[in-house]
Amino acid sequence: MKNTFIIFLLIIMVFSAGCSAGGQVTVNTDPVEKEAAQVEPPTDVPAATQTSAPTETSAPTAIPSPTAFPGTQVYPIESLASEIPWLPLSDGKRPAVNYIGFNNQQPPFDQAAVRLAFSYAVDRDVIVEMMRKYGARDAQTAAIFTPPQTLGRDVSGEMGVTFDPQKAKAYLQEAGYEDPSGFPEVTYLVNVAGENAPGAHLNVANTIADMWQTHLGVKVNVVLENNWETYLIMLRDDPPEIYRMGWVADYNDPDNFLKTMLHSGAELNNGRYSNPDFDALVNQAAEELDPAERMSLYLQAERILIEEDAGVIALYHCIY
Repeated sequence: MKNTFIIFLLIIMVFSAGCSAGGQVTVNTDPVEKEAAQVEPPTDVPAATQTSAPTETSAPTAIPSPTAFPGTQVYPIESLASEIPWLPLSDGKRPAVNYIGFNNQQPPFDQAAVRLAFSYAVDRDVIVEMMRKYGARDAQTAAIFTPPQTLGRDVSGEMGVTFDPQKAKAYLQEAGYEDPSGFPEVTYLVNVAGENAPGAHLNVANTIADMWQTHLGVKVNVVLENNWETYLIMLRDDPPEIYRMGWVADYNDPDNFLKTMLHSGAELNNGRYSNPDFDALVNQAAEELDPAERMSLYLQAERILIEEDAGVIALYHCIY
């Protein structure tokens, strides 16, 4: 299965309050919306019984079990198309993720343990409440990178990284910073959020920097860049240690989040995240015809990205 989408125009803009109207986002001006087939799920099949014959006993017939997935169902597996995209997309309801990126190739964030320490030290629930006040639409804590309205499942509480200061400190020590005063000062670059909530990204960044100071004992310098084009050039050419970014679906499929944004060598992979196992999973998923198998592959990829590597910190999902 090949992704045959040609994105005629990429409009990258800044979220106004993350996902509220008037913000700048990335959209596909001409998405192909394929209605997913609605198929009734099969009824449960009773287990086979063992019958006896006069001369021999037949073995029970093996009945495959349905694949068990974490979290709760947003859309039935049977409703997901066996192609990309596997869900239709409405212009008025585009799933989005807002996240923190790291420069994965430069110290100190070239160590997964450091990135995990920073991830466990963020209380995402606090950030979600802030963004709701700024007008973010349907904001919810992000357990993984792909929004539930795109994945088809909400895995909150069963996957991802949760706020845990003790784990955060342990990971920082594992990385060699038993004394946090030896951790270098790093830059956290943010951009303005738009006319409706000009201080949203800056205030969120300052709040997160305070969390890192409190729970890790490290100093993070928040830097604001007002010009969006300059901001993008900085991320492309010389990304800082930490930066904020968001992505709104061009087409409603995990491929548009995981492969477009985080595959090794992807144009929009500003943090230079790279893991061959992650790449292999999203490549395989892009060729897989069975939606259940695709979902399994994407969930494995998300565990690597979020739980093992902390290549990014997924903060919250919302609707644009």
